[in-house]
Formats: sequence, structure tokens, C-alpha cells
Amino acid sequence: MSAKFDFKGGKELSKMLESIGGKNAINVMRGSISKSAQIVKKDAMSRVPTDTGQLRKSIFVKRSKPRGDFVSVSVATSDPISHLIEFGVKRHLINQTKGAQKPRKKLDIGGDVRFNTFEHPGHPGMPFLRPAIESNQIKVIEKVKDETKKGLFRFIDKMKVRK
Repeated sequence: MSAKFDFKGGKELSKMLESIGGKNAINVMRGSISKSAQIVKKDAMSRVPTDTGQLRKSIFVKRSKPRGDFVSVSVATSDPISHLIEFGVKRHLINQTKGAQKPRKKLDIGGDVRFNTFEHPGHPGMPFLRPAIESNQIKVIEKVKDETKKGLFRFIDKMKVRK
């Protein structure tokens, strides 16, 4: 998901970023959007359904390398089944034999031991990442704005000390 936004003082802030130089501006923006992504991460962690807590622990903020003047951050999960929780699973057949006459293994689903081919009942999605992003858009924009201002002032203070 990407977003473009404009806020009061945005043009002035943009001019200030341009005036401090490319790499410095990118570093300021990377820091501010990384901090704003923590809002989404925290909300996603509170929304995620928990069984073992593994999915909750796997949510993280990933900073991408800047491409030109473009800086991005994403909130993601490293759990391999997270997409199944977020989007749900349709009803489907599971075939464990794949041409073999004997079952390869038994599969325990909710206390029922299954062999060979059986129908998985599916389950509806339990979104946690999308609602966290959608419900926090204003907070994220405000945090980016505030952190960018703080970052600019920190940079200016560092430059004053060096002179």
C-alpha cells in the first residue's frame, strides 16, 4: 500500500528537505516513516488472532533501501501461514497419497486424525494487517509530519555544532 498526502506546511517542509541535500533528506524521511510504521505494527499485533502467539511475534517493520528519492517501509509478517489467517481459506480437498496406495502420513486437524484424501472445511479470513493500516492512516500521516520536523531540527542542530 502506498499513500501520497499533503498537509499544512507540507510545501515548506519539502523545501527544507530539499535544502539539506539528497542523502540527508532521505535519512530524515526513512527515520520518520519507520517510526510511523510502528503505529501500524502495534495495532496489527493487538488485532491478530492468537493461538500460540507465533503470528503476533512474527510481525515486523521492514525498511527498504531507498530508490532515488523514493523511500518506503512496510509492516509485514514472517509467519508462513499469515496470509491464510488474513485472507481465509476456501473449502478444498487435501490429497496426501498422490498416487500411492498407502497413506504417507496421518494428519491431525482439531483432534480428528485424517488419512489419504479428505475435505478441508476452510475458514473465513481474520484480517489484522489491513484494518491496522486503514484505521491508522491519519495517525501515521501526523506521525510522519512530526517526526520529519524533529529529524530536520536534529539535522540542523548537528550542522550548527560542526561549524
